[in-house]
Amino acid sequence: MLKHKWHDDDLKTVRGLVPLGNRPWHAIDWVMIPCNLGRNHWVLASVDLTQGKIYLLDPFRPEVTWEYMNKQVACLRWFIPSMLHQVEFPSNRTKDDVAYNLLKKAFRMSIMDGSRGVPQQHQGGNCGAHTLRLT
Repeated sequence: MLKHKWHDDDLKTVRGLVPLGNRPWHAIDWVMIPCNLGRNHWVLASVDLTQGKIYLLDPFRPEVTWEYMNKQVACLRWFIPSMLHQVEFPSNRTKDDVAYNLLKKAFRMSIMDGSRGVPQQHQGGNCGAHTLRLT
């Protein structure tokens, strides 16, 4: 597991303390994170906290290769378990829950595109707006 000391402001978000009305991550199953890939392409990382999986929803495939996308967002595979560990995420789940043992390894990641039902844009330049629509 990644050893990283998270800033208290970041942890407040995961604990549900900010913004006002936010729910703590131990009370939810999914987190959506818009990700910019190299300043010219946006995808949505849909994180399944119960299964330890990250689905990259790409509205304009094949804009970038899997290798490039993986380099740009692979840090999420380690950062998310590290952050969850610091807020004692697994202690809020039962031992029967798959999520209880997730934090010992990196999350798995895969691309979801038009072939898997993700709505696709038809021209370049508006992937950011399409990514927000996916949330």
